[in-house]
Amino acid sequence: MKLKVKRSYLIVKTNTMNPIPQYPDWIDAKTNPPTQSGHYIIHAPSADPEKPFITMAWYDLNDRWTLLPKCWCDAITHWTHKPNPPKSV
Repeated sequence: MKLKVKRSYLIVKTNTMNPIPQYPDWIDAKTNPPTQSGHYIIHAPSADPEKPFITMAWYDLNDRWTLLPKCWCDAITHWTHKPNPPKSV
């Protein structure tokens, strides 16, 4: 069973000049991988629990993550959608 994930973002304003984006919850990479090929933000634990490996990675529909260094591909535990690009000023 594939779970459909709806892309949604919440902006929490700490003041009118600096909104802080709050992203959707992390999605389990093993039980609910992305349903489309593309770039995603990924999470992998590291030796220091306070400093996990969080970066962008490519996912293709053959259940493969691609990023450098490749040793992190098997360690990916969670993913989320990347945020929308900033609006031009």
